[in-house]
Amino acid sequence: FQAAAEDYTAILDIEKDDVKALEGRGKANQKGSHYIDAAADWSRLIEIDASNEAYFRQRGEANLGAREYQQALDDFEKSIELKRDAMQAYIGRAKVYSAMGDIEQSKREFERGIAVNDRYIPLFWTRGEMAYEWGDKDLAIASYRRVLALNGVYEDARRRLQRLG
Repeated sequence: FQAAAEDYTAILDIEKDDVKALEGRGKANQKGSHYIDAAADWSRLIEIDASNEAYFRQRGEANLGAREYQQALDDFEKSIELKRDAMQAYIGRAKVYSAMGDIEQSKREFERGIAVNDRYIPLFWTRGEMAYEWGDKDLAIASYRRVLALNGVYEDARRRLQRLG
């Protein structure tokens, strides 16, 4: 990922506001766990286009990785403000609250997302994974069952249910 980030930097040395290069470097930095650098790229993109919810969501992910929890929450909320059905932003907020140790608020964030779209499989999958980590077997089972109800061939959900008994 470092090589990709360096390639994008070479482009940005020539054209500092090249959107595709900033997006590419931001993604490469995130994949390489260079969260502060990634957040800086997403911030520059937000300066260029503050109406793009994906930039706020991506910066939220970077800030979550950097453990800048309040900034991550603010970014995910702005993403939702710009696009009500930005489902990954609801998941992001739930992850932030979980990382902060506020499991109940994390669960509420999942419910908030479900109220917007109760057919978004990644929401239920992530809630199941996190519920399992929290030791909430009932919520994990309910989440994986919902995944299967939405997509009956989702074998990973079936395996998780078997593991949970």
